[in-house]
Amino acid sequence: MPRTKEISEHLRQTVIDAHQAGKGYKTISKELELHRSTVRHIVHKWRQFHTVVSRPRSGRPTKITPKARQVILQEIVKDPGLTSKELKASLALANVNVHDSTIRRTLTNIRMHGCVAKRKKLPPKRNIVPCLQFAENHVDTSEVCWKRVLRADETKRKQFKFLEAEVQE
Repeated sequence: MPRTKEISEHLRQTVIDAHQAGKGYKTISKELELHRSTVRHIVHKWRQFHTVVSRPRSGRPTKITPKARQVILQEIVKDPGLTSKELKASLALANVNVHDSTIRRTLTNIRMHGCVAKRKKLPPKRNIVPCLQFAENHVDTSEVCWKRVLRADETKRKQFKFLEAEVQE
């Protein structure tokens, strides 16, 4: 069995019962389809602690559950500019009370740290007036004409003037 899968208490109790009945590790492992070292480990723990229940593990338990982590991820995807205090407030609605630094650490772990909405610079005022004038002049232009209009950069200014003259006709 893979190492990540925990063996049920019922199966562990079955291993202990078979061991007390006088069966060997190899026989038990074949009957229950477990690895021989797994059977040996279960028996060893039973002899040491006199129980088959899972013992507490070392380390501090996590504060943020996987569900809370999903909530944080969804909030960040919606609005990348959220601060950790705003995320803390949204988690408080889900009955999860954690510190700001815990939220920042979680964001770092899910690789969303420093995710900030990009600010789009406003065009300079000297460009706004000609754009508005162009829009006012061509409000009534048909869609067919607009499909033929090319976006031109500085090198294609002649083409653009030609199309603009065609639109005014």
